[in-house]
Amino acid sequence: IKQIKKKLIKMKIKNIFIITGSLSFLLMVFPVFLASAVPSIFEFFAIDGFGEGILENKEALAVFDTFILVMSFMGAAIILPIFAAVTIKDLEIQKKLSLIFGLMLLLVAMPDFIGIIVGIAHAPLEMMLINTLIILFLFYGWKKGKA
Repeated sequence: IKQIKKKLIKMKIKNIFIITGSLSFLLMVFPVFLASAVPSIFEFFAIDGFGEGILENKEALAVFDTFILVMSFMGAAIILPIFAAVTIKDLEIQKKLSLIFGLMLLLVAMPDFIGIIVGIAHAPLEMMLINTLIILFLFYGWKKGKA
């Protein structure tokens, strides 16, 4: 545990951006691409989000298909700046970006946290846990990231 803690304390902020960007890609973009490519995954997401009845409504499926497309581009728009931040050399700017990225992802995840609190639909708990770790990692980069 001491070695893990020691490595974490010396974590370069560029590595934080690479790790959080990769994990965010796996959570936000990859499942949407899978849903676009594999009809059974698309159906699973549609039923999980809106119930069995959506499969019988072609207009609702078309809206959901558009929603999936929008979500994939939104995820890419969030992740691209995280990876681009690796090219910035100024540590103070990187730290500020780490804070901004952490806040941005926190706001994106907020509906899921609210959903858990009030007992309505939310993302699977495993995904929410990984997302929380990503956010905390970015906040760590803001406070303790190294060049």
